[in-house]
Amino acid sequence: MDNSNRVYLGTTDEDFDKAGMQRIPEKWEDGQRTPLDRKHFEWWYFDAELDDGSVIVIIFGPKPFFDTHFRIFPIIAVEYRYPNGKRIRDFYFERKAKENYASSSDRCNIVINQNYFRGDLNEYEIYVNTKSIKARLKLVNKSISWRPGTGHLYFQKNNAEKYFAWFPSVPYGSVSGEITVNGVPKQVIGRGYHDHNWGNEDPCSLFNHWYWSRSHIGDYILLACDLVPRIEYNTNHAPFIVLFDKNRVIADDYTKVSIRRSEPIIHSKTKKFINNTLVFSYNDEEIKFQLKLERKRDIVLQSLQLMPSLHLFFKQVGKRPYYHRFLGDSTLNLEIDNRIREFKSSVLYELMYYGKNRHVGSLSSIN
Repeated sequence: MDNSNRVYLGTTDEDFDKAGMQRIPEKWEDGQRTPLDRKHFEWWYFDAELDDGSVIVIIFGPKPFFDTHFRIFPIIAVEYRYPNGKRIRDFYFERKAKENYASSSDRCNIVINQNYFRGDLNEYEIYVNTKSIKARLKLVNKSISWRPGTGHLYFQKNNAEKYFAWFPSVPYGSVSGEITVNGVPKQVIGRGYHDHNWGNEDPCSLFNHWYWSRSHIGDYILLACDLVPRIEYNTNHAPFIVLFDKNRVIADDYTKVSIRRSEPIIHSKTKKFINNTLVFSYNDEEIKFQLKLERKRDIVLQSLQLMPSLHLFFKQVGKRPYYHRFLGDSTLNLEIDNRIREFKSSVLYELMYYGKNRHVGSLSSIN
């Protein structure tokens, strides 16, 4: 194994200069960030937990998600989950990309035929119309836009460098509007989230798997993830966590994060190695806290082998790639000024498993 292979987060002044970015996020960062070619991928993601107990997920992209090789073929994925757990999933594919796909580089403004996803870090409008689901929604940012460093996680291998970028434009916001499912309309309100991803390599070539979660507990908002690169990158974990209140970032130094995984099992359906409990710990001189995620039941189990891409299909043969979405309990133990407070909430979180089963221990963050 090449010991020069490594993973690192862009945090230095040179990294910011390379990305053409400032320390404080700007609205252009949520615009189109990649060329429309066969060497990059990009998508804009939104989800909302609604007051009636339902959930909606909407994703826009210029090509099938995660696939750098695929030609430009604009796609919208929409998923609606009723309060009783019943799920409806639908897609919109645009076959006339030259005429019916447009995007902006100065802000989020993605247009796929009559559908759109647009905003400026403060307010967003989303409209989708598929065969079974129609939604017209407004998302208002109630937190602050954030990213870890430049948001670019770099992967160095054999003197080449690839990257995967993540920008949580709206970590927490209010949602309102109308959703029509199978011809039945209803007005909705709730809480939402929006982020933006892009890169120059298929994620399945960079990651073995990742856990990702967001929690709204008491007056606090948390984003937490544990990224596990492929074994050749000599890095077992790249965990991140950020703690917000509605006005500021309280803690987000990735070098202060560690993760403990416990209760390992092989999932009965996906056959993937999973942990029923994850504990993210943050420890510095000013603040200490722990976020505990406990899996209770499965919400979505989706084979990634079914994605409409022969390129990805052949890259993932024999690996049984699976997407998992779990419903669980989230517990925050927060210590500030020698005072410990505990908060509890339910949480939806995901496990994206690209590779073969890999047992990783409980380690601290990347260097």
